[in-house]
Amino acid sequence: MERTVAVSPPRLHPLDQRLVGIPDGLLRAYRDAFAGRRLAWASPAIFTVGAYLGFYGLGLVLARPTPNLSTIAVAVGLGLVGLLAGIGLGWGTASRPTRIRPVDRRLMTRYGLLLFGVGSAALIAYFAAIGYVPLFQASLEQSRVDAATEGGATLRVISLLALPGAWILIAQAVAGRDRRGLVLAAGGVVILALGFALTGNRSPAFLVVEVAIISGLLAAGKDRLGGRSLALLALVGVLFVVGAGAFGAFRLGSQSSFYGPLVPGERIPPPNYPALTAISIKGYVVVPIQNLDYTLDAVPDRIGWQLGGTYLQPLLTVLPGRQTTFDADLKAALDQHYAGGGTVPGLLGEAYANFGPVGWLVIPFLAGAALTVIYRVSQGGGPELIVLYAYALIHVSIGGVLSGLSMASVFPFEAYAVLGFAILALPVVVSLLHRRPPEASA
Repeated sequence: MERTVAVSPPRLHPLDQRLVGIPDGLLRAYRDAFAGRRLAWASPAIFTVGAYLGFYGLGLVLARPTPNLSTIAVAVGLGLVGLLAGIGLGWGTASRPTRIRPVDRRLMTRYGLLLFGVGSAALIAYFAAIGYVPLFQASLEQSRVDAATEGGATLRVISLLALPGAWILIAQAVAGRDRRGLVLAAGGVVILALGFALTGNRSPAFLVVEVAIISGLLAAGKDRLGGRSLALLALVGVLFVVGAGAFGAFRLGSQSSFYGPLVPGERIPPPNYPALTAISIKGYVVVPIQNLDYTLDAVPDRIGWQLGGTYLQPLLTVLPGRQTTFDADLKAALDQHYAGGGTVPGLLGEAYANFGPVGWLVIPFLAGAALTVIYRVSQGGGPELIVLYAYALIHVSIGGVLSGLSMASVFPFEAYAVLGFAILALPVVVSLLHRRPPEASA
């Protein structure tokens, strides 16, 4: 008589189980995003994937012919696969929102006010140090870079503390239904946007408003929107694109070199701002492809493999002396001489410069997984976690694709450190300060 032996399937390592579960996690992420009649617009499966396809997809269509175009198409495809796999892994890792006790509202509001006040004071000191307003200088593209050197890295880094401070105040006011606090916080956001615009730098001016809007919507429970609300949000996004394009047009129009050499006695023609705005907007989708092309030409022949160095290089800019970031190194290696900052390689370019073609898969994978975990955790937390996710969403989806995860600014390190301290360490520090010493025994 034959005996039947039951053979149990081999047990998988926990990491192997998660990797095997990536397709299921991705499927659940999209099921959640499209559940009901409202779309989870802030989900990485929607926002981040949409931004990636928008920038790189349109960039491929509008890119100039280049021998590297087929390689670039492969890079974009691998990056998309990595991003989707990362979202699947992240959703499986945090399969449900984690309930986290929010930090005391009054304590967090004071923390936001402290950051906002210190950062605003540093921004005023920055203008005092350079002695002029870069936005109103001729050749703005170069004058803003010169002003950054004259103002010093210390004041620039401290001034950026105002951004997370403003976001915290917005989220706290919305979550607490504090109308007066919301009006004051929104006014602070507008003042910061104008202040950083005066420095001639577009990124912080738009970043403070973008993250404030997302933080406010999520704190108000508007993480899912219907058709009309989505159309309104899309319109706001279009206005941001046009506004950023107009800012870029103003910078282009301030450059006399933009018009080329003039005939003796000829005057510089008045800027055609609508045309310059269109050029600037087109650059948003063309530059990531174009600069990836430049990176392929420069690495590893002119610049060696960075092996992760570009992700930490911005930290060196706070040190005394002249410190460069990879975008400046890339510009120098390619012998480019245009006015302004460096040649930013974008998410895929930076990934390639560090790890070669493997980076096109690995870096989007890690970014997608981390962002998705933060998304799931933020759904069960307070306003401070919402702010953390709102910034991470913009950092990866917009800033990462256009410039790189850590390219020409120390701010990502600063923002995550400040917000992480608020979430993890601030309540502990306060409890220790308020702990009463044990009474002495009689």
